[in-house]
Amino acid sequence: MLTVPVSAPTSNVHIRIRSALIASADRSFRQRLTQVLTGLRWQVREAEGGAQAWAEAQSSPPEAIIVDSWLPIST
Repeated sequence: MLTVPVSAPTSNVHIRIRSALIASADRSFRQRLTQVLTGLRWQVREAEGGAQAWAEAQSSPPEAIIVDSWLPIST
């Protein structure tokens, strides 16, 4: 988990950065969801197929995985 220090005049505040993996063959869906989540201070990675999503999740496990029900396996 990544934390980022935030400047505050009287306290030592840290904001926790959450991570998500979005797996969908629909590029526009991935882009819209990435935009929303990054606006909420999530660190987002994208995958366009099942094999790529599996590799991404194994290399650095995210806190959340959002998977399209029609996700192809081999892209």
